[in-house]
Amino acid sequence: MSLPSTDSPRDERWAIRTFRPLLKALHVQNIPKHPQMTEILLADRREWITQGMGRCGIYIEQYDLPENIGGMLITSHDSVLDFFKLHILINSRLCGSVDHQCRVEQKIAAVHEFTHTVAALSGISRVKTALLIERMKERLRQKTHAIYLDDIRRLAAELNNALFDKMSDRGEKNTKNHFPDEHFRLGIEDFPVSYPRIFEEFLLSREMFDEYFSKDLVQAICRAISERDGKTFVELTNPNVIKIAKEKALDFAFVLSRIMDILALEVANYKIRR
Repeated sequence: MSLPSTDSPRDERWAIRTFRPLLKALHVQNIPKHPQMTEILLADRREWITQGMGRCGIYIEQYDLPENIGGMLITSHDSVLDFFKLHILINSRLCGSVDHQCRVEQKIAAVHEFTHTVAALSGISRVKTALLIERMKERLRQKTHAIYLDDIRRLAAELNNALFDKMSDRGEKNTKNHFPDEHFRLGIEDFPVSYPRIFEEFLLSREMFDEYFSKDLVQAICRAISERDGKTFVELTNPNVIKIAKEKALDFAFVLSRIMDILALEVANYKIRR
């Protein structure tokens, strides 16, 4: 069984480069209501074909699910066309609200199910023979691709506590315990990086950070941190933290935590350059 050729190893950065454009194309903050849906055929883009995912289609829609289920992923395979359909359903009760917390919960549900979709795509890209396809389908059937409303609320609280956990020096964040790597992993994908880490990257990646923080702004922030100028640091970071939280439907504390992770690397490089 050979892997599709790639220009780089299938690590965290590969996952973000490969799948974040797909996540953006799904418009998970503007999900159409059944019977309308957003449809993406991966055969439409050469890079997904070369990664071995051209025989897949991704679909997302609002759906009137049972009230305790926030979202779910339904998978199917057409043996005649050898086509995998990965269908994300998000409970209509989570969609369409202008309330920030409701938007946060919808985003968490959609990105959680999208992370399951990434696991499926990473596995599908490896399978070639009929035997392996049947094994892949069985792995997909064995997984529970649903997130419950209580889980969404707990996960939202954990993400919001991320900065407190970091400042309290507790080590790994609770999110990695609530939905561990095994929750997503199929076991056939060529993907060594933690899925919970990728989940957080999908919520707020380095690439998203770069959209809001210019190189000059990052330099100024690094200078403020190095000089222990807390007032300037807050003045430089807070406007974009608030903007990201609002525009991307994320909790303020989680956004600040992720930005601090990224800035920690920037500060280290800044000190080296000096």
